[in-house]
Amino acid sequence: MDATEGKLHLVYALTGHLPKYIGCMSVPEGQIVPAIFERVFGPATEAECTVWIAENCTPPLPEYLRLVPGGMVRQPMLVSELTGRPLRIYTKGEPLSQDYRPERISVELDTDGLILRLWAG
Repeated sequence: MDATEGKLHLVYALTGHLPKYIGCMSVPEGQIVPAIFERVFGPATEAECTVWIAENCTPPLPEYLRLVPGGMVRQPMLVSELTGRPLRIYTKGEPLSQDYRPERISVELDTDGLILRLWAG
Protein backbone atom coordinates (compact mmCIF):
# COMPACT_ATOMS: atom_id res chain seq x y z
CA MET A 1 0.00 0.00 0.00
CA ASP A 2 1.27 3.47 -0.94
CA ALA A 3 2.00 5.64 2.13
CA THR A 4 -0.27 8.41 0.76
CA GLU A 5 -3.16 6.07 -0.06
CA GLY A 6 -6.23 6.85 2.03
CA LYS A 7 -4.81 10.18 3.26
CA LEU A 8 -6.79 13.35 2.82
CA HIS A 9 -5.37 15.85 0.35
CA LEU A 10 -5.17 19.63 0.15
CA VAL A 11 -5.10 21.81 -2.96
CA TYR A 12 -2.49 24.55 -3.13
CA ALA A 13 -2.21 27.30 -5.76
CA LEU A 14 0.19 30.13 -6.40
CA THR A 15 -0.69 33.08 -4.20
CA GLY A 16 -2.69 36.07 -5.38
CA HIS A 17 -4.32 34.73 -8.55
CA LEU A 18 -8.09 35.15 -8.67
CA PRO A 19 -10.72 34.42 -9.95
CA LYS A 20 -8.96 31.36 -11.46
CA TYR A 21 -6.04 29.85 -9.60
CA ILE A 22 -2.80 28.90 -11.33
CA GLY A 23 -0.15 26.34 -10.50
CA CYS A 24 -2.64 24.15 -8.63
CA MET A 25 -1.46 20.94 -7.07
CA SER A 26 -3.01 18.34 -4.80
CA VAL A 27 -0.78 17.02 -2.04
CA PRO A 28 -1.33 14.72 0.93
CA GLU A 29 -2.30 16.58 4.09
CA GLY A 30 0.78 17.37 6.16
CA GLN A 31 3.19 17.53 3.21
CA ILE A 32 5.33 20.67 3.07
CA VAL A 33 4.91 22.95 0.06
CA PRO A 34 6.84 26.08 -0.97
CA ALA A 35 5.76 29.35 0.67
CA ILE A 36 4.70 30.79 -2.70
CA PHE A 37 1.65 28.50 -2.59
CA GLU A 38 -1.48 29.00 -0.53
CA ARG A 39 -4.04 26.41 0.53
CA VAL A 40 -7.22 26.92 -1.50
CA PHE A 41 -9.23 23.72 -0.93
CA GLY A 42 -9.45 20.72 1.35
CA PRO A 43 -8.99 18.58 3.22
CA ALA A 44 -10.77 16.20 0.87
CA THR A 45 -10.13 12.95 -0.94
CA GLU A 46 -7.61 12.98 -3.76
CA ALA A 47 -10.46 12.46 -6.26
CA GLU A 48 -12.41 15.43 -4.85
CA CYS A 49 -9.28 17.59 -5.08
CA THR A 50 -8.81 16.55 -8.72
CA VAL A 51 -12.38 17.60 -9.54
CA TRP A 52 -11.96 20.90 -7.68
CA ILE A 53 -8.75 21.67 -9.60
CA ALA A 54 -10.49 20.95 -12.92
CA GLU A 55 -13.31 23.36 -12.04
CA ASN A 56 -11.33 26.17 -10.38
CA CYS A 57 -7.83 26.28 -11.80
CA THR A 58 -6.40 27.41 -15.10
CA PRO A 59 -5.03 24.70 -17.37
CA PRO A 60 -1.88 23.08 -16.01
CA LEU A 61 1.39 24.91 -16.42
CA PRO A 62 3.79 23.45 -19.00
CA GLU A 63 5.73 20.51 -17.57
CA TYR A 64 8.98 22.47 -17.36
CA LEU A 65 7.34 25.15 -15.19
CA ARG A 66 5.58 22.85 -12.77
CA LEU A 67 6.87 22.54 -9.26
CA VAL A 68 6.95 19.48 -7.13
CA PRO A 69 6.50 19.85 -3.39
CA GLY A 70 9.66 21.42 -2.07
CA GLY A 71 9.98 23.72 -5.07
CA MET A 72 12.18 21.56 -7.25
CA VAL A 73 11.84 21.60 -11.03
CA ARG A 74 10.51 18.26 -12.27
CA GLN A 75 13.12 15.98 -13.71
CA PRO A 76 14.30 15.29 -16.28
CA MET A 77 14.60 18.77 -17.71
CA LEU A 78 16.40 19.52 -20.94
CA VAL A 79 19.17 22.09 -20.84
CA SER A 80 17.55 23.67 -23.92
CA GLU A 81 14.50 24.46 -21.75
CA LEU A 82 16.72 26.61 -19.52
CA THR A 83 18.34 28.59 -22.34
CA GLY A 84 17.20 32.19 -22.71
CA ARG A 85 15.11 32.24 -19.53
CA PRO A 86 15.59 34.76 -16.71
CA LEU A 87 18.03 33.41 -14.15
CA ARG A 88 18.43 34.14 -10.44
CA ILE A 89 21.63 32.82 -8.84
CA TYR A 90 22.08 32.98 -5.10
CA THR A 91 24.02 31.34 -2.28
CA LYS A 92 22.08 29.19 0.19
CA GLY A 93 20.84 31.31 3.10
CA GLU A 94 20.72 34.62 1.20
CA PRO A 95 17.40 36.47 1.43
CA LEU A 96 15.22 36.22 -1.69
CA SER A 97 12.34 38.30 -2.97
CA GLN A 98 8.97 36.57 -2.66
CA ASP A 99 7.77 37.40 -6.19
CA TYR A 100 6.88 34.32 -8.19
CA ARG A 101 7.98 34.38 -11.82
CA PRO A 102 7.25 30.98 -13.41
CA GLU A 103 9.55 31.69 -16.36
CA ARG A 104 12.55 32.31 -14.06
CA ILE A 105 14.99 29.59 -13.07
CA SER A 106 16.56 30.01 -9.64
CA VAL A 107 19.94 28.43 -9.02
CA GLU A 108 20.90 27.78 -5.40
CA LEU A 109 24.65 27.48 -4.75
CA ASP A 110 26.55 26.27 -1.72
CA THR A 111 29.35 28.39 -0.22
CA ASP A 112 31.85 26.75 -2.61
CA GLY A 113 29.78 27.77 -5.63
CA LEU A 114 28.44 24.28 -6.41
CA ILE A 115 24.81 23.95 -7.53
CA LEU A 116 22.53 22.56 -4.82
CA ARG A 117 19.25 22.80 -6.71
CA LEU A 118 17.43 24.40 -9.65
CA TRP A 119 13.84 25.51 -9.31
CA ALA A 120 11.24 27.44 -11.27
CA GLY A 121 10.04 30.71 -9.82
